[in-house]
Amino acid sequence: ALYFELGLRFFDTHYLRNEQTLVKVGNSERQGEFQHQLDNSFMSIDLSPNYQYPIFEDFYVTGGALFSLMSTQQFSQKETLTKPENNGVFVDTDTRVRNEISGDINNFNDIYFALRLGLTYNMPLNKSKTWNLVPNVDYFHGINSTYSNGDDYINKNFYRFGLAIQNVTLATKEIETIKNYIRDTIRIANDKE
Repeated sequence: ALYFELGLRFFDTHYLRNEQTLVKVGNSERQGEFQHQLDNSFMSIDLSPNYQYPIFEDFYVTGGALFSLMSTQQFSQKETLTKPENNGVFVDTDTRVRNEISGDINNFNDIYFALRLGLTYNMPLNKSKTWNLVPNVDYFHGINSTYSNGDDYINKNFYRFGLAIQNVTLATKEIETIKNYIRDTIRIANDKE
């Protein structure tokens, strides 16, 4: 079955890395350590055309595409001395925190495109299967670069796990209507023929 999804997606990244550096303690310099912290926030409007194919009863494989319009791309970063813990400063700034910056991400592509492959299972919640609990897992493989200059600092491939409640009452009523129509148009043999 062919279907479309329209969604609003919010996602954040949190990056921490410890690095060695020279630290000024009093009038001398010695080896120390700082933590680089980078946080990103994104929001996108997503359109996803998909095709779902049944493998077994109530078990489906999904293939499709994802087109995203990235509407928000923001970041904040800083470097904080972690060793020595209570004293010392960076040699170049004479502070314990440096490179504290935040704002919009420059050169970020406004359009993101990915291919999708997923698995879905419909777990009926009633006998007529009009209500289903639907767990799914999807893998999205990014096609274009996240930055307009070709650099990829952010992994463009991702997994999505979901759980939905699905109501298929309308489809069931349509099938019942078709069955009633077929039943009402049965021909009765004429005795005169």
